[in-house]
Order: sequence, then C-alpha cells, then structure tokens
Amino acid sequence: MKLFENKTYPILPAAEFKLLSEMQFPKADSDLGKAIIANADAALESEIPQLYASLYLRFSKDGNRSEYEKSYFERRILLKQLLLGEIVQNENRYTEKIIDLAWLILEETSWIIPAHNYNTFSLAVEDSHKIPLPFCYDGTHTFVDLFSAETAAILSLIYYYLKDKIEAISPCSVNNRILYAVRERVLLPFLRTEHMWWMGYAGKKPNNWNPWIVSNILICTACAESEQLLREQLTAKALRVLDNFIDIYAEDGGCNEGPHYWGEAAAALFDTFEILDDMTGGKTDAFSNPLVYNMMDYIRKVHLMDSFFANFADADPELYKEGIPNVFRMGQRTGNAALTTFAATFTPKLLPLYCNYGHNYRALKNVCTLLPQKHPYIAAEFDILPNLQLAVWRKGG
Repeated sequence: MKLFENKTYPILPAAEFKLLSEMQFPKADSDLGKAIIANADAALESEIPQLYASLYLRFSKDGNRSEYEKSYFERRILLKQLLLGEIVQNENRYTEKIIDLAWLILEETSWIIPAHNYNTFSLAVEDSHKIPLPFCYDGTHTFVDLFSAETAAILSLIYYYLKDKIEAISPCSVNNRILYAVRERVLLPFLRTEHMWWMGYAGKKPNNWNPWIVSNILICTACAESEQLLREQLTAKALRVLDNFIDIYAEDGGCNEGPHYWGEAAAALFDTFEILDDMTGGKTDAFSNPLVYNMMDYIRKVHLMDSFFANFADADPELYKEGIPNVFRMGQRTGNAALTTFAATFTPKLLPLYCNYGHNYRALKNVCTLLPQKHPYIAAEFDILPNLQLAVWRKGG
C-alpha cells in the first residue's frame, strides 16, 4: 500500500516551524531535570575520544568494528547529554563543550561507520576491502547510512536549539559549517539519487534502515534547511521513500524483523509521522490509516509478560526495560486505547532513552512525555498475526 501516493502536505517555512509542537521539557528543579543536569555535568568533565584511521582500518583487516564505534558513538552521546542539559538549565554552561564536540564531528572525514563504508564508493560488498577508508576527501558524498543520518540530525538539533548561543561565541563559522555539512553530506545525496538500497527502488526490498534514516532526514530538513523549495522537495522525496517501506507490510501489520527491530522499523515510521505533523502544523492524516494502526499495535500483540516479548527473528527475549513512552503516543494518535494502556504499564525511565538512543526526535519527545504511573492492563490470552504466521498464547491472559 502506498500511504502517501498522490498526497501533498503544506510544509511550514523554517521561521514558522516549531519542533515538538507544544510539548515542554522538564524543569531544571524537577527530579528528571536534576538528573539531566547531573548527566550533562559529567559529560562536561569527560575527555572527548579520538578517532584514528588505524581504528577505522581494523574492520577491513580483522572485522573489528566495535573499537572505532565505541569512540564514534561516545562523541555523539556526550553531545546529546550536553544539548539536553543546556536546553533544561539554559545557563550557557555547556555551550563551549558543545562547540568542541560539534567541531570535531564536523572534522570527521565521514560520518559513515566502517561496517557500512563499502557503500561510499559504489563498490560491491566483496570489493569493499579495496578502499578500506572513506573515499570522500574530495568533497563528494554519495551514500547515507544509519549513523551519518543520525549525526546530521543531532547537529541539526544543536543548530535549532543553540544557534544564537553558538553565534555569540563564534560568529558565522560553526553554525554555517553545520548547515553546509548537513546539506552536503546527507540532504543533497538523499535528494539527488535513488541508488541507495534502503530506499526500496529498483526491486530492492527495504528494511528498518528506510524509516530510521528518513526520520533523521526529516529532522535535518525541519531544523537545518531554510530554503522553502528544498524543504518541500526533501519532504516529498521522504514520503515516496517511506511508501516503499510501507508497501512491504501485509494487512496485519506484522514486522518480520522481530520485536527488537520493530523499534527501528514501524516505531521509526511513527517518528516520521510525528515529525511530519510538526512540519505541517498538524495537517497530516497518516495516523488514521488501518494498516498504520496494526503496525503500531504489533508490539502489544507480541508481548508476553513484564519486559518479555516473543523473540523470533533478530531479537532478545527481554526488551524495552527503559520504558516505551512513544508507544503511549502511538495509542493516542491511532485511537488505540489498549495500546495506551499497555504502554502505561511500563515505568518510564526517560533519561537513558535520550542519551543513548539513535532516534533523536523520539528520544527528545520521550523526555517530554508524561505517562500514568499505574494503569491496569490485562493481556488477551491469544493474539494472532495471520499474514506473519505468528500466534501468541499467554497462560491466564
């Protein structure tokens, strides 16, 4: 099914756009606000890890991706912790460290991790060893992976929330460089081509990469792109790409990637709907579709008990121990009372969701989402997803 076929939405100009609609961040003197500030204080004192070519090369030598990724992701986690601390405290204590991190990330030759680097030179996977370091020093970027899109999104959020504070410290340079890098490394490559496999063109079946990347593309478009024509073109392309993902789902909304990657698949699709809702001033109708209802309700149907889920495909049996505020919003937006009640049974611990999560918009919005702390939910004894060919029995309901 093509959800967005023949549909257009009015995209707000950058000057009129407001992220997270009317949701409010926690106050600095609240329990959550104090925890956020303590986290940011720790990040302020942390050393920024270095990224070496020798670490990047290890993946081509011995398959080790974790050593490079450890430092790569630590930089971004520190940046998120500091950003959230500055948003909540608003005393300009973290801005210079934020600039340090943003500058170093902007200095990275590529935001694509070693395990995804074969795509940067349009080589076949089996030939990727021929160019083990990123081939983009000449200014050309031809591929967008999960984490280059995430990186662009967090930098876009830095610009959106802190551009005035950054400009007061360093006029022109940092802000302009963020805007340039986001556009050149992510937005324009996304707009200009259809060759990236995860887009779902040319008979290639997309997976969770599709909505995961598109959700971050939309954050970049909403927060860091001021040209109205580009905002409209990027959004239109994003919706066409999302349709390729939605089109692989059967009527029951079942996720064949399992309940863990549902969090990167259908849940990321919901992220794109929420961002689109912000970008259009609430004029999207995507939440009301029956297939979308089933795609979101899937996680309730594969739940067993406590934090245990039916762990087929690539999934551990115990998931979402940190809480699922986004699922609460899914239930609200799709009119699924059972889903909101289900989500409210999980005690939310919101801070880890933001600081360690790759879904930038979701993580920010989760911090602003208040759930009922106790809400009775009684699961059905039996749930079935006939197209997925999965049935769940629960003893005693």
